[in-house]
Amino acid sequence: MISVANEMLYVLFGVCGLFFYLDNHHPLILLFLVLYILYLLRNRFKTLIILIIVGSIYLINYKLQLERLLKYDKDKIITCTVVSFPQEKEKYTQFYCKSRNFKYLVYDKSITNNMPLGTVIQLENNLQLVKNNTIPYQFNYRKYLLSQKIQYVNYVEDVKITRMNKRIDFKLINTLHSYYQDTPNKGYLLSFILGDKNALDNDFNEATQFLNISHLFVVSGFQVAFLYLVCHIMMKYLHITKETSKLISQIIIILFLIINCFSVSIFRAVMLIILIELKNKKHLPIDNIHILSIIWLINLFVNPFVMYNSGFVLSYLITLILFLSRIILMHKRSYIISIYRVNIICQLFALPITANFDFHFNVLSVLLTPLLSLYYIFVIFPFTLICLLFKPLSKLLYYGFSIFDQIILKLATITYFDLNVGVFTETRYIIYYVCLFFIFRMLENKKKPILLIILLTINISFYHKLILVDEVIFFDVGQGDSTFINAETYNCRALIDTGGARNYKPGNTTIKYLSSIQIAKLDYLF
Repeated sequence: MISVANEMLYVLFGVCGLFFYLDNHHPLILLFLVLYILYLLRNRFKTLIILIIVGSIYLINYKLQLERLLKYDKDKIITCTVVSFPQEKEKYTQFYCKSRNFKYLVYDKSITNNMPLGTVIQLENNLQLVKNNTIPYQFNYRKYLLSQKIQYVNYVEDVKITRMNKRIDFKLINTLHSYYQDTPNKGYLLSFILGDKNALDNDFNEATQFLNISHLFVVSGFQVAFLYLVCHIMMKYLHITKETSKLISQIIIILFLIINCFSVSIFRAVMLIILIELKNKKHLPIDNIHILSIIWLINLFVNPFVMYNSGFVLSYLITLILFLSRIILMHKRSYIISIYRVNIICQLFALPITANFDFHFNVLSVLLTPLLSLYYIFVIFPFTLICLLFKPLSKLLYYGFSIFDQIILKLATITYFDLNVGVFTETRYIIYYVCLFFIFRMLENKKKPILLIILLTINISFYHKLILVDEVIFFDVGQGDSTFINAETYNCRALIDTGGARNYKPGNTTIKYLSSIQIAKLDYLF
């Protein structure tokens, strides 16, 4: 059993490759899978057998769950339970709702935003299948919803509240949510403790995304590790035995997982802590990397579409990279240098994923993120825990949060270091990560990968500018089609109809598309 567990990292690579091939059937991904299978056949035959078994089960599970999600409730009136806090938009309220067998995204035009978690409602059946994005390289909302096992949205004019679900976790979350509504730091409290993504205002969220530090303001494995450490210190101060201390600390982080509705990043951190503690207690010869791989595979079997969730991929990828790169991460003489190394490695491996949100990378974040992270670690998050336990202290500690807000908003106004990197396509992904892999291999062997660093820099900065293709692109802009003519041979770019609709800023869609292919200037606009 132990020998099988120590093969899980290699199995994980194969299953992830299978997922990406199922997603878009790209020939380069198929080539990777073939080469990977040949490598395993030659060097790790036992791993190949395990991969074939696990991969076959995953493929069957993927097909069966996808087929099941295409079914839906056929009753004229749907009874379901609200499982997310309603998010108020300009003309509707948006929330997730779960019936007995299915989960839906609901758009309520009656603006009913006073529904706590666990509210059982009845609404008219106006289900519509979520459509794919029609604009190249833009955020694919259908895939994001699929990562949460949602295939249908429901547009309703009215919602009828019938009763409250009596589940304990709903009651606990609602109690915490309402208790901290009147505190000056409620945005941090609700964001860090309950994972409420809408608790912080839009300007602040945009500023953190621009600075590439948005990961600090979502519930993640850091909060779990910090909470576990604080519990250990408190138990030690109270002279509680080591075993009892671990047990109590694990119960606390499991409760933290429950109030965050089993968030994928929290689940990863909690399971990793529990399994590593179990490994150490039983003296099992299993590397932490393989434990992480097992947890990753468990997630994939529970939800075969979870890889469409960028947060999930980033959470596991960064943890995996930190485990694999620990040889070159730590600097014996300087803690600050170690932090900067961790930051640079994390940003490099996360870049292709985060860049596909807005197609930009702020070079300044390489210098700023470690400093902001230190302030977050030693001031913001401890203050949040203090405010959580001692609500009256919220006003006294408000200035610590306010200073952080002002610093971030000011830094976000510095746009000089903002680099348009464009979209990372499948081919670009492969080139980028292959370069990065060999760079770190050479660094571990004390070699200087100068040529590879130059190639990686070109990939980041000039990839789309080096693709000399003449093309005409048509895409939906809300009020008809926009036409982009890109004649690289003649160094000429023209756009016909910028587009725009009532609920979108004119030209917003076209600007995002042009940014995705690193176009900053048009020669003709019609």
